[in-house]
Amino acid sequence: MSVLTSLKTHWVAWAWQRTPNCDEMARLSYHPLERHLLLGPRLRMRLHLLICVWWHRHLKQSN
Repeated sequence: MSVLTSLKTHWVAWAWQRTPNCDEMARLSYHPLERHLLLGPRLRMRLHLLICVWWHRHLKQSN
C-alpha cells in the first residue's frame, strides 16, 4: 500500500467518525427551513458529503 493510499484511508476513517451517519444526514437535510443549523453541524454535514458516495448519488438524483 502506498503512502498516499494509506493517508487517504486514515483521513476517511477520521472523517467518518466525526460526521453524522446517513440516517441523521437525511433527517437534517430534509428539514432545513424548520431550523437554522449552527456552524458545527453544517461543517460536519459538508464533511459527510465529501466522503459518502451514497450522498453524491442522492444529490445527483434530486437535482
